[in-house]
Amino acid sequence: MGDFIGSVVPLAVFFGGAQVVNVCEFGSRYPLSAVFVAVCFYALYRSMLQIALQLNEANKRLWYLANPGRPGEDNPFQ
Repeated sequence: MGDFIGSVVPLAVFFGGAQVVNVCEFGSRYPLSAVFVAVCFYALYRSMLQIALQLNEANKRLWYLANPGRPGEDNPFQ
């Protein structure tokens, strides 16, 4: 359920925001362009989440390399 909310809420925000801008600024002349922009922002958002997860994993591994012999419980990235 958490993954569903984590993926649908940002999608709804991006699509809703794009349509609000389309209606308020452009008088609803560009609905497909607004959808395209929302999809692009959503794809960028998902890539940034993936990069953040990979960065956290890299920090865990680098901590073990920088602190040999220390117990894993001291790792702040766990």
